Amino acid sequence: MYKRMFYNSLLIKVFFVALLLPSFSKAGESFGFFEGPNAYTYTRDGLKSHIESATSRVSNEFNPEICSRPEHKELMERLKKYQPSVDRIKQSVVSGSYKNTTYEGLVDFLDTFGPRISGSVALEKSIDYLQDAFESSQGVDIMWTQPVDVPKWERGEESARLVTSSNRSLAMFSLGQSVPTPSNGIIADVVVFNDYKSLAENIANVRDRIVVCNFIGVEGDILDTKNTGYPQVADNGGLAILYKSAATFSLYTPHTRRANLYYNGVSKEIPIAYLTTEDTALLSRIYARGEQITMDLKIFNKYHNDVTESRNLFGDWVGLALPEEHVILSAHTDSWDVGQGAQDDGVGIYLVVQTMNLLSELGLRPRRTIRSALWTAEEYGFNGSATYIKEYYRTAEQMEKVTLAMEADYACLANGGFIFHANYQGNPLRPHNLMTHEELGCIMTSINEMLGSDVTLGLVYESDSYGTDLDRFIDLDIPVVSLLGDDGRYFWYHHTDSDTVSALNPLQLDYCLASWASATYILADFAYSTERSGGSPSLTYNFMTLISISALFINSMILT
Repeated sequence: MYKRMFYNSLLIKVFFVALLLPSFSKAGESFGFFEGPNAYTYTRDGLKSHIESATSRVSNEFNPEICSRPEHKELMERLKKYQPSVDRIKQSVVSGSYKNTTYEGLVDFLDTFGPRISGSVALEKSIDYLQDAFESSQGVDIMWTQPVDVPKWERGEESARLVTSSNRSLAMFSLGQSVPTPSNGIIADVVVFNDYKSLAENIANVRDRIVVCNFIGVEGDILDTKNTGYPQVADNGGLAILYKSAATFSLYTPHTRRANLYYNGVSKEIPIAYLTTEDTALLSRIYARGEQITMDLKIFNKYHNDVTESRNLFGDWVGLALPEEHVILSAHTDSWDVGQGAQDDGVGIYLVVQTMNLLSELGLRPRRTIRSALWTAEEYGFNGSATYIKEYYRTAEQMEKVTLAMEADYACLANGGFIFHANYQGNPLRPHNLMTHEELGCIMTSINEMLGSDVTLGLVYESDSYGTDLDRFIDLDIPVVSLLGDDGRYFWYHHTDSDTVSALNPLQLDYCLASWASATYILADFAYSTERSGGSPSLTYNFMTLISISALFINSMILT
Protein backbone atom coordinates (compact mmCIF):
# COMPACT_ATOMS: atom_id res chain seq x y z
CA MET A 1 0.00 0.00 0.00
CA TYR A 2 1.16 3.55 -0.64
CA LYS A 3 0.38 4.70 2.88
CA ARG A 4 3.21 4.64 5.39
CA MET A 5 1.87 4.83 8.91
CA PHE A 6 4.26 5.68 11.73
CA TYR A 7 3.87 4.57 15.36
CA ASN A 8 5.68 6.93 17.73
CA SER A 9 5.47 5.44 21.23
CA LEU A 10 1.83 6.23 20.78
CA LEU A 11 0.01 4.65 23.72
CA ILE A 12 2.60 5.72 26.29
CA LYS A 13 2.68 9.25 24.94
CA VAL A 14 -1.08 9.72 24.85
CA PHE A 15 -1.48 8.17 28.29
CA PHE A 16 0.81 10.77 29.86
CA VAL A 17 -0.66 13.62 27.83
CA ALA A 18 -4.13 12.57 28.96
CA LEU A 19 -3.14 12.75 32.64
CA LEU A 20 -0.93 15.81 32.39
CA LEU A 21 -2.10 18.97 34.17
CA PRO A 22 0.35 21.61 32.93
CA SER A 23 1.21 24.69 34.96
CA PHE A 24 0.81 28.01 33.23
CA SER A 25 3.32 30.84 33.13
CA LYS A 26 2.85 34.40 31.95
CA ALA A 27 4.56 35.68 28.83
CA GLY A 28 8.03 37.07 29.33
CA GLU A 29 9.69 40.19 28.06
CA SER A 30 7.90 42.22 25.41
CA PHE A 31 9.69 42.91 22.17
CA GLY A 32 9.26 45.88 19.88
CA PHE A 33 7.21 44.82 16.89
CA PHE A 34 9.58 45.80 14.09
CA GLU A 35 13.05 44.84 15.32
CA GLY A 36 15.83 42.77 13.82
CA PRO A 37 17.33 42.51 10.34
CA ASN A 38 15.11 43.25 7.36
CA ALA A 39 12.75 45.22 9.60
CA TYR A 40 10.36 47.66 8.00
CA THR A 41 8.67 50.31 10.13
CA TYR A 42 4.95 51.00 9.77
CA THR A 43 2.11 52.16 11.89
CA ARG A 44 -0.86 49.79 11.99
CA ASP A 45 -2.80 52.00 9.59
CA GLY A 46 0.28 52.36 7.41
CA LEU A 47 0.66 48.61 7.14
CA LYS A 48 -3.02 48.26 6.26
CA SER A 49 -2.54 50.75 3.47
CA HIS A 50 0.48 48.88 2.11
CA ILE A 51 -1.26 45.53 2.22
CA GLU A 52 -4.45 46.74 0.58
CA SER A 53 -2.63 48.58 -2.20
CA ALA A 54 -0.08 45.85 -2.90
CA THR A 55 -2.14 42.69 -3.16
CA SER A 56 -5.56 41.49 -4.20
CA ARG A 57 -5.39 38.66 -1.69
CA VAL A 58 -7.34 40.53 0.97
CA SER A 59 -10.89 41.77 0.54
CA ASN A 60 -12.45 43.52 3.53
CA GLU A 61 -11.16 44.11 7.01
CA PHE A 62 -13.33 42.26 9.53
CA ASN A 63 -15.17 44.66 11.82
CA PRO A 64 -14.28 43.75 15.45
CA GLU A 65 -17.34 45.59 16.74
CA ILE A 66 -19.39 42.62 15.48
CA CYS A 67 -17.91 40.60 18.33
CA SER A 68 -19.49 42.85 20.98
CA ARG A 69 -22.99 42.01 19.80
CA PRO A 70 -25.14 40.03 22.28
CA GLU A 71 -25.20 36.91 20.09
CA HIS A 72 -21.38 36.63 20.33
CA LYS A 73 -21.00 37.45 24.04
CA GLU A 74 -20.86 33.83 25.20
CA LEU A 75 -18.37 32.88 22.48
CA MET A 76 -16.01 35.72 23.42
CA GLU A 77 -16.24 34.80 27.10
CA ARG A 78 -15.42 31.14 26.43
CA LEU A 79 -12.38 32.11 24.38
CA LYS A 80 -10.84 33.87 27.39
CA LYS A 81 -9.99 30.50 28.97
CA TYR A 82 -7.25 30.13 26.35
CA GLN A 83 -5.26 33.12 27.57
CA PRO A 84 -2.92 31.02 29.79
CA SER A 85 -2.20 28.65 26.88
CA VAL A 86 -1.48 31.56 24.54
CA ASP A 87 0.81 33.08 27.19
CA ARG A 88 2.79 29.84 27.41
CA ILE A 89 3.14 29.62 23.63
CA LYS A 90 4.19 33.25 23.40
CA GLN A 91 6.76 32.95 26.20
CA SER A 92 8.32 29.84 24.69
CA VAL A 93 8.67 31.46 21.27
CA VAL A 94 9.56 35.06 22.12
CA SER A 95 11.92 34.56 25.05
CA GLY A 96 12.10 30.83 25.77
CA SER A 97 13.56 27.70 24.23
CA TYR A 98 11.94 28.25 20.80
CA LYS A 99 13.35 31.75 20.29
CA ASN A 100 15.08 31.94 16.86
CA THR A 101 14.66 28.20 16.25
CA THR A 102 12.22 28.67 13.36
CA TYR A 103 14.73 30.91 11.59
CA GLU A 104 17.65 28.58 12.29
CA GLY A 105 15.84 25.45 11.10
CA LEU A 106 14.49 27.18 8.01
CA VAL A 107 17.91 28.56 7.04
CA ASP A 108 19.45 25.08 7.27
CA PHE A 109 16.62 23.66 5.15
CA LEU A 110 16.88 26.35 2.46
CA ASP A 111 20.67 26.24 2.26
CA THR A 112 20.58 22.45 1.99
CA PHE A 113 17.90 22.04 -0.68
CA GLY A 114 17.58 25.43 -2.36
CA PRO A 115 14.76 25.87 -4.91
CA ARG A 116 12.40 22.87 -5.08
CA ILE A 117 10.58 22.88 -8.40
CA SER A 118 7.98 20.20 -9.11
CA GLY A 119 9.53 17.06 -10.59
CA SER A 120 13.03 17.82 -9.31
CA VAL A 121 15.43 15.73 -7.25
CA ALA A 122 15.75 18.66 -4.82
CA LEU A 123 12.02 18.60 -4.07
CA GLU A 124 11.95 14.86 -3.39
CA LYS A 125 15.03 15.03 -1.17
CA SER A 126 13.46 17.88 0.79
CA ILE A 127 10.32 15.79 1.32
CA ASP A 128 12.51 12.92 2.57
CA TYR A 129 14.05 15.35 5.05
CA LEU A 130 10.66 16.59 6.22
CA GLN A 131 9.39 13.03 6.51
CA ASP A 132 12.25 12.34 8.93
CA ALA A 133 11.23 15.47 10.85
CA PHE A 134 7.65 14.19 11.10
CA GLU A 135 8.82 10.75 12.25
CA SER A 136 10.92 12.22 15.05
CA SER A 137 8.31 14.77 16.17
CA GLN A 138 6.31 14.25 19.35
CA GLY A 139 3.57 16.19 17.56
CA VAL A 140 2.97 13.38 15.08
CA ASP A 141 1.32 10.10 16.09
CA ILE A 142 0.60 8.77 12.61
CA MET A 143 2.56 9.67 9.49
CA TRP A 144 1.86 8.77 5.86
CA THR A 145 2.47 9.89 2.31
CA GLN A 146 0.19 10.07 -0.72
CA PRO A 147 1.48 9.79 -4.32
CA VAL A 148 0.71 12.71 -6.63
CA ASP A 149 1.25 13.00 -10.38
CA VAL A 150 3.10 16.26 -11.00
CA PRO A 151 4.55 18.14 -13.98
CA LYS A 152 8.23 17.74 -14.77
CA TRP A 153 9.78 20.69 -16.57
CA GLU A 154 13.33 22.01 -16.64
CA ARG A 155 14.47 25.52 -17.43
CA GLY A 156 17.15 25.50 -20.10
CA GLU A 157 19.36 28.21 -21.51
CA GLU A 158 17.37 31.38 -22.07
CA SER A 159 18.19 34.90 -23.15
CA ALA A 160 16.68 38.02 -24.65
CA ARG A 161 19.01 40.39 -26.50
CA LEU A 162 18.34 43.55 -28.47
CA VAL A 163 20.13 43.33 -31.81
CA THR A 164 19.47 46.93 -32.82
CA SER A 165 21.17 50.01 -31.40
CA SER A 166 22.41 49.09 -27.91
CA ASN A 167 22.87 45.32 -28.34
CA ARG A 168 21.60 45.13 -24.77
CA SER A 169 20.81 41.86 -22.93
CA LEU A 170 17.57 41.83 -20.95
CA ALA A 171 16.93 39.96 -17.69
CA MET A 172 14.12 37.43 -18.12
CA PHE A 173 12.55 34.22 -16.84
CA SER A 174 10.40 32.00 -19.00
CA LEU A 175 7.29 30.65 -17.31
CA GLY A 176 7.04 27.11 -16.02
CA GLN A 177 5.99 24.73 -18.83
CA SER A 178 6.48 27.40 -21.46
CA VAL A 179 7.09 25.90 -24.87
CA PRO A 180 10.65 26.51 -26.12
CA THR A 181 11.68 28.61 -29.06
CA PRO A 182 13.05 26.84 -32.15
CA SER A 183 16.62 25.55 -31.72
CA ASN A 184 18.06 28.65 -33.39
CA GLY A 185 15.86 30.99 -31.34
CA ILE A 186 13.57 33.71 -32.66
CA ILE A 187 14.95 36.88 -34.23
CA ALA A 188 12.11 39.30 -34.94
CA ASP A 189 10.92 42.87 -34.59
CA VAL A 190 9.22 43.85 -31.36
CA VAL A 191 5.86 45.53 -30.84
CA VAL A 192 5.10 47.06 -27.43
CA PHE A 193 1.71 47.64 -25.78
CA ASN A 194 1.19 49.62 -22.58
CA ASP A 195 -2.33 48.37 -21.86
CA TYR A 196 -4.83 45.74 -22.86
CA LYS A 197 -7.02 48.17 -24.76
CA SER A 198 -4.25 49.26 -27.14
CA LEU A 199 -3.29 45.62 -27.74
CA ALA A 200 -6.87 44.68 -28.60
CA GLU A 201 -7.25 47.67 -30.93
CA ASN A 202 -3.99 46.96 -32.78
CA ILE A 203 -3.96 43.17 -32.76
CA ALA A 204 -3.11 43.00 -36.48
CA ASN A 205 0.34 44.41 -35.63
CA VAL A 206 1.43 41.31 -33.68
CA ARG A 207 1.84 38.96 -36.67
CA ASP A 208 5.41 37.62 -36.99
CA ARG A 209 6.57 39.80 -34.12
CA ILE A 210 7.72 39.36 -30.54
CA VAL A 211 5.08 41.06 -28.39
CA VAL A 212 6.05 42.97 -25.23
CA CYS A 213 3.24 43.82 -22.78
CA ASN A 214 4.18 46.64 -20.43
CA PHE A 215 1.12 45.95 -18.28
CA ILE A 216 -0.37 43.30 -16.03
CA GLY A 217 -4.08 42.70 -16.12
CA VAL A 218 -6.77 45.00 -17.36
CA GLU A 219 -7.17 46.73 -13.98
CA GLY A 220 -3.56 46.66 -12.84
CA ASP A 221 -4.02 43.52 -10.73
CA ILE A 222 -0.57 41.91 -10.71
CA LEU A 223 -2.12 38.44 -10.44
CA ASP A 224 -4.69 38.88 -13.20
CA THR A 225 -4.42 36.46 -16.13
CA LYS A 226 -7.89 36.97 -17.60
CA ASN A 227 -7.16 40.13 -19.59
CA THR A 228 -3.56 39.71 -20.65
CA GLY A 229 -4.10 39.52 -24.40
CA TYR A 230 -2.36 36.15 -24.64
CA PRO A 231 -5.02 34.30 -26.71
CA GLN A 232 -5.37 37.25 -29.09
CA VAL A 233 -1.61 37.39 -29.65
CA ALA A 234 -1.25 33.63 -30.08
CA ASP A 235 -4.24 33.39 -32.43
CA ASN A 236 -3.08 36.30 -34.60
CA GLY A 237 0.41 35.16 -35.42
CA GLY A 238 2.51 36.51 -32.54
CA LEU A 239 5.80 34.60 -32.27
CA ALA A 240 6.32 35.01 -28.51
CA ILE A 241 4.95 37.17 -25.71
CA LEU A 242 6.96 38.86 -22.96
CA TYR A 243 5.15 40.40 -19.99
CA LYS A 244 6.06 42.94 -17.36
CA SER A 245 6.93 41.01 -14.19
CA ALA A 246 4.23 40.60 -11.57
CA ALA A 247 6.05 42.67 -8.98
CA THR A 248 5.17 45.70 -6.89
CA PHE A 249 8.83 46.68 -6.67
CA SER A 250 11.89 45.61 -8.62
CA LEU A 251 15.66 45.88 -8.40
CA TYR A 252 16.03 44.37 -11.86
CA THR A 253 14.53 41.09 -10.66
CA PRO A 254 12.40 39.19 -13.18
CA HIS A 255 9.58 37.01 -11.91
CA THR A 256 8.25 33.61 -12.96
CA ARG A 257 5.05 31.60 -12.57
CA ARG A 258 3.19 28.86 -14.51
CA ALA A 259 2.46 29.20 -18.21
CA ASN A 260 -0.79 27.25 -17.92
CA LEU A 261 -2.34 30.37 -16.43
CA TYR A 262 -2.13 31.70 -20.00
CA TYR A 263 -2.32 28.55 -22.11
CA ASN A 264 -6.02 27.76 -22.44
CA GLY A 265 -5.96 24.52 -24.39
CA VAL A 266 -7.49 26.26 -27.40
CA SER A 267 -5.10 28.97 -28.58
CA LYS A 268 -1.70 28.10 -30.04
CA GLU A 269 1.03 27.76 -27.42
CA ILE A 270 3.88 30.20 -28.00
CA PRO A 271 6.92 30.96 -25.81
CA ILE A 272 6.03 33.10 -22.82
CA ALA A 273 8.30 34.91 -20.36
CA TYR A 274 8.50 37.78 -17.89
CA LEU A 275 10.90 40.71 -18.24
CA THR A 276 11.83 43.06 -15.42
CA THR A 277 9.61 46.07 -14.91
CA GLU A 278 12.65 48.23 -15.74
CA ASP A 279 13.13 46.58 -19.15
CA THR A 280 9.48 46.66 -20.22
CA ALA A 281 9.51 50.38 -19.37
CA LEU A 282 12.71 50.81 -21.38
CA LEU A 283 11.26 49.04 -24.41
CA SER A 284 8.10 51.12 -24.12
CA ARG A 285 10.13 54.35 -24.22
CA ILE A 286 12.20 53.21 -27.21
CA TYR A 287 9.07 52.10 -29.08
CA ALA A 288 7.30 55.38 -28.32
CA ARG A 289 10.16 57.26 -29.97
CA GLY A 290 9.45 55.36 -33.17
CA GLU A 291 12.72 53.42 -33.12
CA GLN A 292 12.82 49.91 -34.53
CA ILE A 293 13.41 47.17 -31.92
CA THR A 294 14.68 43.77 -33.01
CA MET A 295 15.19 41.01 -30.46
CA ASP A 296 17.02 37.69 -30.42
CA LEU A 297 15.00 35.45 -28.07
CA LYS A 298 16.16 32.00 -26.97
CA ILE A 299 14.18 29.72 -24.61
CA PHE A 300 15.49 26.15 -24.59
CA ASN A 301 13.29 24.48 -21.95
CA LYS A 302 12.91 20.72 -21.57
CA TYR A 303 10.09 18.26 -20.86
CA HIS A 304 7.21 20.54 -21.74
CA ASN A 305 4.46 17.96 -21.15
CA ASP A 306 6.19 15.34 -18.97
CA VAL A 307 4.66 13.99 -15.75
CA THR A 308 6.39 12.29 -12.84
CA GLU A 309 5.43 11.23 -9.30
CA SER A 310 5.84 13.21 -6.11
CA ARG A 311 4.00 12.92 -2.79
CA ASN A 312 2.04 14.75 -0.15
CA LEU A 313 3.23 14.30 3.43
CA PHE A 314 0.85 14.02 6.39
CA GLY A 315 1.19 13.76 10.16
CA ASP A 316 -1.78 13.36 12.52
CA TRP A 317 -1.58 14.40 16.15
CA VAL A 318 -4.65 12.60 17.44
CA GLY A 319 -7.21 14.65 19.37
CA LEU A 320 -8.15 13.95 22.96
CA ALA A 321 -11.94 14.21 22.72
CA LEU A 322 -12.89 14.13 19.04
CA PRO A 323 -10.07 12.17 17.36
CA GLU A 324 -12.14 11.44 14.26
CA GLU A 325 -12.44 15.16 13.49
CA HIS A 326 -9.49 17.16 12.25
CA VAL A 327 -8.13 20.62 11.52
CA ILE A 328 -5.72 20.78 8.59
CA LEU A 329 -2.46 22.65 9.23
CA SER A 330 -0.73 23.03 5.88
CA ALA A 331 1.90 24.54 3.59
CA HIS A 332 3.45 23.49 0.28
CA THR A 333 6.87 21.93 -0.20
CA ASP A 334 7.59 22.98 -3.79
CA SER A 335 8.82 26.31 -5.08
CA TRP A 336 9.92 27.72 -8.39
CA ASP A 337 13.45 27.07 -9.62
CA VAL A 338 14.71 30.55 -8.73
CA GLY A 339 15.89 31.97 -5.42
CA GLN A 340 15.52 29.53 -2.52
CA GLY A 341 11.74 29.44 -2.08
CA ALA A 342 12.08 31.13 1.32
CA GLN A 343 8.93 33.22 1.74
CA ASP A 344 7.09 31.02 -0.77
CA ASP A 345 6.77 28.65 0.98
CA GLY A 346 9.71 27.69 3.15
CA VAL A 347 8.21 29.87 5.87
CA GLY A 348 4.94 27.93 5.74
CA ILE A 349 6.75 24.57 5.90
CA TYR A 350 8.62 25.50 9.04
CA LEU A 351 5.60 27.04 10.73
CA VAL A 352 3.92 23.62 10.35
CA VAL A 353 6.95 21.73 11.69
CA GLN A 354 7.51 24.15 14.56
CA THR A 355 3.83 24.35 15.51
CA MET A 356 3.47 20.59 15.96
CA ASN A 357 6.76 20.41 17.91
CA LEU A 358 5.90 23.38 20.15
CA LEU A 359 2.37 22.28 21.02
CA SER A 360 3.52 18.76 21.85
CA GLU A 361 6.39 20.04 24.00
CA LEU A 362 3.96 22.24 25.94
CA GLY A 363 1.47 19.37 26.35
CA LEU A 364 -1.22 21.32 24.48
CA ARG A 365 -2.93 18.41 22.75
CA PRO A 366 -6.35 19.72 21.53
CA ARG A 367 -9.69 17.97 21.48
CA ARG A 368 -9.61 17.44 17.70
CA THR A 369 -6.85 15.90 15.63
CA ILE A 370 -4.36 18.27 14.02
CA ARG A 371 -3.50 16.97 10.54
CA SER A 372 -0.24 18.51 9.40
CA ALA A 373 -0.23 18.47 5.59
CA LEU A 374 2.62 19.42 3.28
CA TRP A 375 1.28 19.65 -0.27
CA THR A 376 3.41 19.03 -3.33
CA ALA A 377 3.23 20.85 -6.68
CA GLU A 378 1.18 23.83 -5.48
CA GLU A 379 2.93 26.14 -7.92
CA TYR A 380 1.67 24.25 -10.96
CA GLY A 381 -1.98 24.47 -9.96
CA PHE A 382 -2.52 22.90 -6.51
CA ASN A 383 -1.88 19.32 -7.68
CA GLY A 384 -1.17 18.03 -4.17
CA SER A 385 -4.20 19.43 -2.38
CA ALA A 386 -6.46 18.50 -5.33
CA THR A 387 -5.28 14.89 -5.15
CA TYR A 388 -5.91 14.79 -1.40
CA ILE A 389 -9.40 16.24 -1.70
CA LYS A 390 -10.32 13.85 -4.50
CA GLU A 391 -9.52 10.85 -2.29
CA TYR A 392 -10.48 12.00 1.19
CA TYR A 393 -13.51 14.25 0.69
CA ARG A 394 -15.71 12.26 -1.68
CA THR A 395 -18.62 11.58 0.69
CA ALA A 396 -20.68 13.44 3.27
CA GLU A 397 -19.22 11.21 5.98
CA GLN A 398 -15.69 12.20 4.99
CA MET A 399 -16.59 15.86 4.66
CA GLU A 400 -18.12 15.91 8.13
CA LYS A 401 -14.75 15.08 9.68
CA VAL A 402 -12.89 18.20 8.59
CA THR A 403 -13.50 21.23 10.79
CA LEU A 404 -11.32 23.80 9.09
CA ALA A 405 -8.26 24.15 6.83
CA MET A 406 -5.28 26.38 7.64
CA GLU A 407 -2.39 27.29 5.35
CA ALA A 408 0.55 29.65 5.75
CA ASP A 409 1.43 30.71 2.19
CA TYR A 410 1.53 34.50 2.53
CA ALA A 411 5.10 34.78 3.83
CA CYS A 412 6.17 36.17 7.19
CA LEU A 413 7.66 39.55 6.43
CA ALA A 414 5.64 40.96 9.32
CA ASN A 415 3.13 39.27 11.59
CA GLY A 416 0.04 41.20 10.55
CA GLY A 417 -2.71 38.85 11.75
CA PHE A 418 -5.08 36.53 9.88
CA ILE A 419 -7.27 36.17 6.79
CA PHE A 420 -10.33 33.91 6.95
CA HIS A 421 -13.43 32.70 5.14
CA ALA A 422 -16.40 30.69 6.41
CA ASN A 423 -19.38 31.64 4.25
CA TYR A 424 -21.48 28.53 3.69
CA GLN A 425 -22.77 28.18 0.11
CA GLY A 426 -24.93 25.06 0.46
CA ASN A 427 -22.67 22.13 -0.46
CA PRO A 428 -24.99 19.07 -0.27
CA LEU A 429 -22.09 16.91 0.97
CA ARG A 430 -21.51 19.30 3.86
CA PRO A 431 -24.83 20.18 5.53
CA HIS A 432 -23.32 22.73 7.91
CA ASN A 433 -20.12 24.20 9.34
CA LEU A 434 -19.25 24.22 13.03
CA MET A 435 -18.98 28.00 13.01
CA THR A 436 -20.52 30.90 11.13
CA HIS A 437 -18.45 33.42 9.20
CA GLU A 438 -18.92 36.00 11.95
CA GLU A 439 -18.01 33.52 14.68
CA LEU A 440 -14.76 32.59 12.96
CA GLY A 441 -13.93 36.28 12.52
CA CYS A 442 -14.50 36.83 16.23
CA ILE A 443 -12.33 33.84 17.14
CA MET A 444 -9.44 35.20 15.07
CA THR A 445 -9.98 38.67 16.55
CA SER A 446 -9.83 37.20 20.06
CA ILE A 447 -6.62 35.28 19.28
CA ASN A 448 -4.97 38.52 18.16
CA GLU A 449 -6.08 40.23 21.37
CA MET A 450 -4.69 37.42 23.52
CA LEU A 451 -1.35 37.58 21.69
CA GLY A 452 -1.03 41.31 22.23
CA SER A 453 0.21 44.23 20.15
CA ASP A 454 3.85 43.43 20.90
CA VAL A 455 3.55 40.25 18.78
CA THR A 456 0.92 41.01 16.13
CA LEU A 457 -0.54 44.06 14.46
CA GLY A 458 -3.90 42.39 15.08
CA LEU A 459 -5.42 42.67 11.62
CA VAL A 460 -8.22 40.32 10.55
CA TYR A 461 -9.30 40.30 6.91
CA GLU A 462 -12.00 38.44 5.02
CA SER A 463 -11.34 36.95 1.60
CA ASP A 464 -13.12 34.44 -0.63
CA SER A 465 -10.12 33.87 -2.91
CA TYR A 466 -6.51 33.26 -1.92
CA GLY A 467 -4.62 31.98 -4.97
CA THR A 468 -3.39 29.12 -2.77
CA ASP A 469 -4.43 25.58 -1.83
CA LEU A 470 -7.09 27.09 0.43
CA ASP A 471 -9.22 27.90 -2.62
CA ARG A 472 -9.81 24.15 -3.06
CA PHE A 473 -11.31 23.97 0.43
CA ILE A 474 -13.44 27.09 -0.02
CA ASP A 475 -15.00 25.41 -3.07
CA LEU A 476 -16.20 22.65 -0.70
CA ASP A 477 -17.63 25.08 1.90
CA ILE A 478 -14.84 24.22 4.34
CA PRO A 479 -13.84 27.23 6.50
CA VAL A 480 -10.26 28.42 6.00
CA VAL A 481 -7.71 30.54 7.85
CA SER A 482 -4.48 31.98 6.49
CA LEU A 483 -1.65 33.73 8.25
CA LEU A 484 -1.28 37.35 7.11
CA GLY A 485 2.48 37.73 6.78
CA ASP A 486 2.56 40.09 3.81
CA ASP A 487 3.51 43.61 4.83
CA GLY A 488 3.20 44.91 1.29
CA ARG A 489 6.62 43.60 0.23
CA TYR A 490 5.65 40.04 -0.68
CA PHE A 491 5.65 40.78 -4.40
CA TRP A 492 9.13 42.26 -4.15
CA TYR A 493 10.39 38.70 -3.58
CA HIS A 494 7.65 36.42 -4.91
CA HIS A 495 8.95 33.95 -7.56
CA THR A 496 12.22 35.86 -8.06
CA ASP A 497 15.91 35.24 -7.36
CA SER A 498 15.48 37.50 -4.32
CA ASP A 499 13.33 35.00 -2.41
CA THR A 500 16.24 33.77 -0.32
CA VAL A 501 17.36 33.53 3.29
CA SER A 502 18.25 37.22 3.11
CA ALA A 503 14.53 38.05 2.97
CA LEU A 504 13.89 36.44 6.38
CA ASN A 505 13.51 38.26 9.68
CA PRO A 506 14.17 36.01 12.75
CA LEU A 507 12.03 38.09 15.09
CA GLN A 508 9.05 38.17 12.76
CA LEU A 509 9.31 34.40 12.28
CA ASP A 510 9.05 34.00 16.06
CA TYR A 511 5.99 36.25 16.13
CA CYS A 512 4.38 34.36 13.24
CA LEU A 513 4.98 31.06 15.04
CA ALA A 514 3.36 32.42 18.21
CA SER A 515 0.27 33.41 16.21
CA TRP A 516 0.12 30.25 14.13
CA ALA A 517 0.60 27.84 17.04
CA SER A 518 -1.97 29.70 19.16
CA ALA A 519 -4.51 29.69 16.33
CA THR A 520 -3.92 26.01 15.57
CA TYR A 521 -4.44 24.94 19.16
CA ILE A 522 -7.54 27.05 19.76
CA LEU A 523 -9.24 26.19 16.45
CA ALA A 524 -8.65 22.48 17.03
CA ASP A 525 -9.72 22.58 20.68
CA PHE A 526 -12.64 25.01 20.83
CA ALA A 527 -16.15 23.71 21.59
CA TYR A 528 -18.16 25.23 18.73
CA SER A 529 -21.85 25.89 19.30
CA THR A 530 -23.03 23.50 16.56
CA GLU A 531 -20.62 20.60 17.03
CA ARG A 532 -21.98 17.09 17.30
CA SER A 533 -20.37 16.36 20.65
CA GLY A 534 -18.08 18.34 22.87
CA GLY A 535 -17.05 19.48 26.28
CA SER A 536 -13.64 19.54 27.87
CA PRO A 537 -11.51 16.40 27.78
CA SER A 538 -12.43 14.06 30.60
CA LEU A 539 -11.28 10.67 31.82
CA THR A 540 -13.96 9.09 29.60
CA TYR A 541 -12.72 11.03 26.57
CA ASN A 542 -9.12 10.15 27.34
CA PHE A 543 -9.97 6.47 27.65
CA MET A 544 -11.86 6.56 24.35
CA THR A 545 -8.94 8.35 22.75
CA LEU A 546 -6.60 5.56 23.83
CA ILE A 547 -8.95 3.04 22.25
CA SER A 548 -9.19 5.10 19.04
CA ILE A 549 -5.43 5.48 18.76
CA SER A 550 -4.92 1.79 19.45
CA ALA A 551 -7.26 1.01 16.58
CA LEU A 552 -5.36 3.42 14.32
CA PHE A 553 -2.09 1.73 15.27
CA ILE A 554 -3.44 -1.75 14.52
CA ASN A 555 -4.72 -0.45 11.18
CA SER A 556 -1.30 1.05 10.39
CA MET A 557 0.38 -2.28 11.06
CA ILE A 558 -1.99 -3.94 8.61
CA LEU A 559 -1.29 -1.32 5.92
CA THR A 560 2.50 -1.53 6.17
